[in-house]
Amino acid sequence: MAVLTGLAKVTISAPQRRVDVALPEQVPVAELLPELLSLAGEA
Repeated sequence: MAVLTGLAKVTISAPQRRVDVALPEQVPVAELLPELLSLAGEA
């Protein structure tokens, strides 16, 4: 049985790092992009 959490699992792949995150489904990725780039060491 699937559990609904409102989150989407995403893997961010950058040249030097790979980061697995769970992002809110209702928030556009464009709004999260600065923080995602920072997590990946690309900011």
